[in-house]
Amino acid sequence: MVPAAADPVTVFAVDDHPAFLVTVGMVVGATPGFDLVGTATSSAAALEALAASTIVADGGPDLILVDVVMPDGTGFDFVRRYRERGGRAAVILMSSYEPDDLPAEIVGPSGLGQSAFIAKNELLPGLLATLWDRVAADESPSNR
Repeated sequence: MVPAAADPVTVFAVDDHPAFLVTVGMVVGATPGFDLVGTATSSAAALEALAASTIVADGGPDLILVDVVMPDGTGFDFVRRYRERGGRAAVILMSSYEPDDLPAEIVGPSGLGQSAFIAKNELLPGLLATLWDRVAADESPSNR
C-alpha cells in the first residue's frame, strides 16, 4: 500500500524496549511526511493493536518498523503472522545485532532481503525516508 503523495506515511513500531520506541517516535517525528500512529512492546500486542485499531479501518499503517529479537518471537515470525492475517503494510526489520549474527531467513535472499532490514543505530530521518522509498517501490502493484 503506497499513500497518495500528500498523505503522510503512517508508521507503527514494535520493539520490546520502550526507550527505543521513544527514539523511533523522535525519528519519525523528525522525518517530514511521516506520522507515528502506534507502538507495541511485543509481537502479540502489535498484532492485537493492529487488528483492533482504527488505523485498520483506514487501511492500516503504511509502514511497520519491527525489532528482530523479542521475547515472544522474532520479527520474521511477526511478519508471517501479520501477513497471514491480511496485513499489507511495508515492513522494515530492525536490530541492534549485526546482520551476520542474525538468522539467514531474516536478511538472506529467502527472507525479507536487505531492503527490509536496518541496524537500530542507523535509524535516522534521512535513512527512514530512503528505506520507505525502497520498500514502497517493492510493494507497488507493478512489482507484485
